[in-house]
Amino acid sequence: MFLGRNGTTFLDNTNFNYKCSEEGGWHDFFSGEEELVPWSETKERATGETCARYNLQKIDELMYNTVQTKPDLLDFIGVKKAWKYRPWVQEFIDQQLEKLAQQKQPTVGFHIRGGDKIFEDKALKRATTTPLDTVQTFAQTFPSIRGGTCVMIGDEHAKVTEAAKAAERHLKCKSFRSSPFWRKEGFSQDMHNKEGFDVKCAGTVKMLIDMELLAHSNYLVASDHSKWSRILQYLRYVLYEHDRSSFVDASADHNDLYSAIRKFIRPDAFDVHHEHGHHKEQKKGDVPAGDTVVRKKAAPAKKKPMKTPAPTKPAKPAVVEEEEEYDYDQDEE
Repeated sequence: MFLGRNGTTFLDNTNFNYKCSEEGGWHDFFSGEEELVPWSETKERATGETCARYNLQKIDELMYNTVQTKPDLLDFIGVKKAWKYRPWVQEFIDQQLEKLAQQKQPTVGFHIRGGDKIFEDKALKRATTTPLDTVQTFAQTFPSIRGGTCVMIGDEHAKVTEAAKAAERHLKCKSFRSSPFWRKEGFSQDMHNKEGFDVKCAGTVKMLIDMELLAHSNYLVASDHSKWSRILQYLRYVLYEHDRSSFVDASADHNDLYSAIRKFIRPDAFDVHHEHGHHKEQKKGDVPAGDTVVRKKAAPAKKKPMKTPAPTKPAKPAVVEEEEEYDYDQDEE
C-alpha cells in the first residue's frame, strides 16, 4: 500500500521475534530491502522528519474505512511483492521440495498444530482441532481420494505420529515428514521469544521450509484457528495457483470455500458426532465419515406415495511496525 508513494517505507523489526541477530528480522530471510527498508533511529533521523507510523491494525482500518475493501486484497498484492526468499533460504527450501516432488501423487498436506495452541483454545473457549479431525475432514470432503502421500507437518511429535497413523488407516497413504521440531512437546511462543538468535534463526528457516511443503502439496488440510492457515492459502492461491477447493479447514468452523458450498448443497455434510475433537474415532473396520455419507446418499430411496406439492496532504515517510505474534502461526508450527 505504501510502495510507490513519495518518501521511504520502513519496516520496524523491533518486536519481531524471528531473526538471526539483534538488528535482524524479516530481511534475514526475505529480499526486497530496497523498497521495504529495515528501520533504525539513525535512518529515520536521516529523512529529516518524524515518520508516520502504522501497525497492522491501523493498516486494516485504513483499508476498510478509507479504501473500503477487505484487507485480504492487500495481502494478495503483498505476497506477490514481498514473498521473495534470500538465496541461502531458497536453497534449503528447494532441497526439501525436490524430495516432495519424488513422492507418489496426490500429495495431501496436513498441518498438525500442538504445543501451546491448546491453551489459546481454552482461553477463547473453542474446540481444539485434533489430529484425527484433520484426517476425518479430508476423508469426508474427498471420499474418492485415497493413496498417494500424506505430508505431515507439525510441532508436537506425538500428535504428528497420531495423525500419520490415522491417515495411513483411513486414507491408505504413505507419510512424508520434514525434520522434527526440536522440542518434542511442540512450539511455545513464550519459550521461542526467550531463545538465543541461533535457535530463533534455525527455527524460522524450518518454519519456512514446512510452509512451502504444505503450500506445494496438491491438497491442504489445516485449522483456520491457526495463523498458518491464512498464510498458506495466500501462498497456494497467489503464488502457486492452486484451486481454492484444494484447501479444507479442519476446525469446528469449517471456514473454507469448499465446505461453504457443501453446506449449502448438502446440509448434512458435516453432521458428525463429536468426541474429544470434532469427529468420533471409528471402530476398526469402519469406513471414514466421508465414505459413510456418500454411501448413504447413494442408497436407493424408499418408495412413498406421491404428494401434491404446495404452492489529501503530502505523505510522510511511513514506518510499518511489526507487532509481536502470539503463536507460531506466523511461527514454528
